[in-house]
Amino acid sequence: MRLDFIWRVTLKELLSTVRDSKAFRASIILPFVMTPLFIIGFPLLFGNLFGGEVQKKQVVGVENIAQMPPALRTLLESGEGGAGVELKAIEKPLEAVQNGDVEAAIGIPKTGVPNSAGGKPVGIQVYVKFSSQKASVVREKINSAINNYSKSLVVQKLASVGLSPDTLEPVKAEAINAETKEESSGGIFAFLFPMFIFLAILGGASTVAVDSTAGEKERGSLEILLVSPVNRLEVVLGKLLAVTLSALFGVVMQVLAFVISGALSPIVLKQFGPSGGSDITALFGGNLNLGFSGFFSMFLIGITVALMLSGVLVAICIYARSFKEAQTYLVPLQILAQFVSIGMQFGDFITRSTLLYATPIIGSTLGILDLVKGKATPEIVAVIVVANLVFAVVTAYFALRNFSKEQVLFRN
Repeated sequence: MRLDFIWRVTLKELLSTVRDSKAFRASIILPFVMTPLFIIGFPLLFGNLFGGEVQKKQVVGVENIAQMPPALRTLLESGEGGAGVELKAIEKPLEAVQNGDVEAAIGIPKTGVPNSAGGKPVGIQVYVKFSSQKASVVREKINSAINNYSKSLVVQKLASVGLSPDTLEPVKAEAINAETKEESSGGIFAFLFPMFIFLAILGGASTVAVDSTAGEKERGSLEILLVSPVNRLEVVLGKLLAVTLSALFGVVMQVLAFVISGALSPIVLKQFGPSGGSDITALFGGNLNLGFSGFFSMFLIGITVALMLSGVLVAICIYARSFKEAQTYLVPLQILAQFVSIGMQFGDFITRSTLLYATPIIGSTLGILDLVKGKATPEIVAVIVVANLVFAVVTAYFALRNFSKEQVLFRN
């Protein structure tokens, strides 16, 4: 086996791919640009949207507005922790909301609303579109005002008989967030971080894998390469190395994007985030900061996943008869990576085990998610890395095996 021949094949495949500037930008540069938009853009966008909506006065229709108690009206118009709402008299609350005349509506009974507690409960209907994220803000404002009004009546009633408001709540449950800073830094979209890594790997490796196998078949250059002084093993290793290097470049760019975004996000979010909307912004993440060990562990997992997938891509693509057919074969692999990554939003329901972390794709996805949430240990990372290296050897063997079959290389 001659290393200089392997390297020549590698350079040939890499240069061939880099010359296609569109494919290079799409597979390598795009993930690097999109990551800051995801880590910083989403929290900033949603924080400003929800924070701005809280400070805005929404128009709320009221049926039988004359029957609304002044105290309840004051609570609705003043708001709590933000702007209140603007009340508007209407006759048909359901139609008004459906037609978009008002953002929400309140149905006051014709008999009115009690001014004191102790009688039969009276229901107030709140009309709002449940599927609308925007409407959820005004819905919370209305519910908060009605609950506060109801509570004030109870407090007055208790005071009239000499009882404290605490009489109704002898025991209170207090929820305390037990998440660490690392666990909450990824926000509700933390499960998408593994998908970013896999898309960077597949994006970087797929172009080279398809072009160096099915692409060469289609151009008729594979036969020339196989009859050259380079033997079959050197050809396979050269192509595997080219695919792997391209995938590794994607990993480097993706992890670097995470590092840069994690460093910039606190500054950008503090400067341009919504006033009073820090809780909303934090909910969506944007504060990823794993430290050197965390990012290094993510890089190690990414490298071994790239090695493993390179063999899979070459083995699959050499079987294809054309560039287009090879791309079709890779679609299920891309869907699998996305499906597993998105499915990890339910990762808390999964019982972790050493065998699970050693499973291809799934183990790496769990490992990256654990890193983002600050749960990964060196032992977990070691299991994932070793398992990926073992599978990388297996996939490389299958790639060489397919290159050894004449019916695969020259089928039509």
